[in-house]
Amino acid sequence: MSGIVAKLRGGRSVAAQGKLSLDREKAREKLRKFRLPDPHYYVLQFVRAAATLGATKVEFQVDSDELHCRFDRTIPPELLADLWGVAFEEREGADAIAAHHLALGLGSAQALNPALITVESGGQRLRLEGERETVEPHGGGDFTHIYLKEKFRFGHLVEFFTRMDGGFPEVKALRDHCQYSSGEIRCNGALINRSLSNLKLQAPFESATERGFAGLLRGLAHTRFHFLRDNVEVSLVMASNHGAAGLVVADCDLLLTDLSGMSLIQDATYDRVLRDVFYDQYHGVLLRWAKSAESTLAAQIQLAAEIFDYVGLLKNAGHPTPPNTQAL
Repeated sequence: MSGIVAKLRGGRSVAAQGKLSLDREKAREKLRKFRLPDPHYYVLQFVRAAATLGATKVEFQVDSDELHCRFDRTIPPELLADLWGVAFEEREGADAIAAHHLALGLGSAQALNPALITVESGGQRLRLEGERETVEPHGGGDFTHIYLKEKFRFGHLVEFFTRMDGGFPEVKALRDHCQYSSGEIRCNGALINRSLSNLKLQAPFESATERGFAGLLRGLAHTRFHFLRDNVEVSLVMASNHGAAGLVVADCDLLLTDLSGMSLIQDATYDRVLRDVFYDQYHGVLLRWAKSAESTLAAQIQLAAEIFDYVGLLKNAGHPTPPNTQAL
């Protein structure tokens, strides 16, 4: 998160307490000018905020001029009251990181020039209407409700009928980047998360810095590695099959992204995660497959030859052989 904070600060000095010498309006304006690759990606920042808080369910309701987002966790009142300041500070803890994601999402949403935004959470309501901003008590429950209302234009009526199949850009963003997110994510009642019923030999994995699952997926021409960051997909790598097509999905805390949070930086950490997490989990799937009745002797011999070559490449590059790869 530090790279994004540094960019938002824009070189301004930090006060002794670690807070920026920016008033709320300047901070809000700076966030409004901060751009995601697509301003409609603001919905992905809401997903990230919910996941960071530990939400188990996120629901969106989207039509031509309104959006509702609800999830079963809350932003602490003191952070919601100082949301713009949180975006410019290096605070630690899940609550502060979630508030940071929410601030970035609201800042990007304001670039679309909505008529009204409200956030109800933790007994408070944040209301953004044009240049006016208020924070007031609100008797809500243990949930967060975000509401956006676009300014009316005649085209809304046409859009409502032409996009009834879910063609709104916010819906597309959710489908493209949340198909393998954890928890339940719904939009207009439909489940965004992809069904894994056809994923064979599936097994979850988790460490201090990575979590995800791997399995064998029929009908794929290539093995697919899906990189997630804070429960939102940011990259897809297609790899050659070693006898069978695999699917590996992992949310990795150590991976760095660009300032938008939507593109991975391919540094040494990225190379290690690709090698020691994605490829090794894929090889774990192949190990289970090789031991199953589905594999043939010829396929096992081919697999052994390919893995032998791969291990040779690792050794020549001075890399250790990860556990599943070594077992193969």
